[in-house]
Amino acid sequence: PGHNTSAASVTTNSIAFKFPFVLTIMAAVICNGIGDLCKAICCLPCRACEFICTAPCKLCSKICCSPLAGYVAVTLVSHLPILGVGTKGLVGWGSCSDDNIYLWLLVMVMTSAIHILAALYLAIRIQNSNDTAMAELTTGIERASYLLCHDLWMALYILVWILFAAWLILGG
Repeated sequence: PGHNTSAASVTTNSIAFKFPFVLTIMAAVICNGIGDLCKAICCLPCRACEFICTAPCKLCSKICCSPLAGYVAVTLVSHLPILGVGTKGLVGWGSCSDDNIYLWLLVMVMTSAIHILAALYLAIRIQNSNDTAMAELTTGIERASYLLCHDLWMALYILVWILFAAWLILGG
């Protein structure tokens, strides 16, 4: 019986020795898991903000470094007021009865939006080095000439530009 007691005390001592170590590992695993979860939740808004802010910054740098940056700037300065004031006028149109003026304003707002989109399209597309259609063209003038003469979207934009000029004459 004495021998069994000493074996039981050795087993009890080894369990007593290992038990705090096991608890420490379990606590570390649980706390690290909770800590990682808290870190992921707390950092999520920062990561979302970084993602949201990075795309416009890349777009802005592409436009500002484009050979057509001046064209984009002039287009924005000349068409954003038409777009803003025209949209405001269209939204508050309910009380006026002249449908011809409403139609004229609607077409002006739409063509101004198309002017802005076309300027951005040209500025970004002229810099696209991965564009297979313009791979052999190296200078900005060659690329712009190709886009103005061979690109479907630019052909449609030229038609919109002609409509815009005619619409200005009709409205004047």
